[in-house]
Amino acid sequence: MNKLSKKGIFRWYAKCCNTPIGNSLGSQMPFIGVVHNFMDNALTRDEDLGLVRGYLQSKYAKKAIAPQVNSPFSTTLRTIFKVLIWKVKGLNTPSAFFDNNGEPIANPRVLTPKGE
Repeated sequence: MNKLSKKGIFRWYAKCCNTPIGNSLGSQMPFIGVVHNFMDNALTRDEDLGLVRGYLQSKYAKKAIAPQVNSPFSTTLRTIFKVLIWKVKGLNTPSAFFDNNGEPIANPRVLTPKGE
């Protein structure tokens, strides 16, 4: 697992092959942005993960993406609403990425700019 800074996001990797799985903010935020390419079978990806509901930051995409299902604004609002509801209901625990004390299950490697 890597972090861009001490207070940065967590980027989680598969232990076996170091493939990126997703990004999370921390144990108190019940959300992970999944890097869908970690899945072997692209044919069942939508069935396994669910259909894409919207895109954020799509102007930075390296290749064309499917037409937008929802606007970035509605996608952001839906995400905020879901995260708040999950947090209020206590659905942020248990976590597959953090222990019961809120500590990451792997020791993060904090990345530094080249030359430091």
